[in-house]
Amino acid sequence: MKKRLFLWLTGLIILCCFQASFAQNNCEAPYDSLFQRHLFIISEQKPEYPGGFSQLRKHLLKHLKITQKGLRAGPFSRLTFFLLIEKNGKVSQVKIFDYQNKDLVKAGMVTINTLLKKMARFKPGKCGNKPVTYKITLPMYIRWG
Repeated sequence: MKKRLFLWLTGLIILCCFQASFAQNNCEAPYDSLFQRHLFIISEQKPEYPGGFSQLRKHLLKHLKITQKGLRAGPFSRLTFFLLIEKNGKVSQVKIFDYQNKDLVKAGMVTINTLLKKMARFKPGKCGNKPVTYKITLPMYIRWG
């Protein structure tokens, strides 16, 4: 009887240790080729913008500026924003692509200087109760002019 109880408790301890190590392994971020670093796209708690994603969309559209080159290229209707949110909740990078997967910031068609300066901090995403660097993908359909 004591031997069974010992084996049962040993098995329970091993199982608990395995689950704890498995939970820690889930907090490994995959490599992201767009930002060229390891980032989370799924975690226990996603980053939250003050006022929610509707406020984030309004902020992005308000501070996004089209350059003359962008105006000559024609209207964009479908844009995809990629936001890099650091562990402290600050947005460190924004990339904007059109429907043809062309980087509009690199192409000089849009400017985002004031966009980053005036953006409020996110409540950071968490994995295992630790803040993590996170990538948000935000597609938007918009009409210029």
